[in-house]
Amino acid sequence: LHSSRRCTIPAYLSAMQKPLAAAGPGALQPDVQAIRQQQQQLGTVAKVLITFSLLLIVLPITLYFITKSLLFEGFLSIAPRQSYIYAAIVAVVTVHIILAGFVFFAFWEGGTGKEVPDAAAKQD
Repeated sequence: LHSSRRCTIPAYLSAMQKPLAAAGPGALQPDVQAIRQQQQQLGTVAKVLITFSLLLIVLPITLYFITKSLLFEGFLSIAPRQSYIYAAIVAVVTVHIILAGFVFFAFWEGGTGKEVPDAAAKQD
């Protein structure tokens, strides 16, 4: 497994620079449009993640207390012991709906229909 040939760092760097020098001076310039598009996509992903995270924190807790006190104990006159159970069921169902919405959104957001050409297809 161990080769008798030793590769030093300067030899490795010079070997790596040969293909870059052959490619020309514009080969190392970044694709600015692609970088901007990636930054926009990351911003969109961050906004969606923050939105669904806040919904997961705020909405089930809010609905638990609202349904417990106003709906089950106030409007329907259910005993407090039973209203805890029903309000918890509402909160759990809310969490599942939010998670399903996130999965649905992530699935359909990823399939925008814009095909990204492969590097192999560009070379043909």
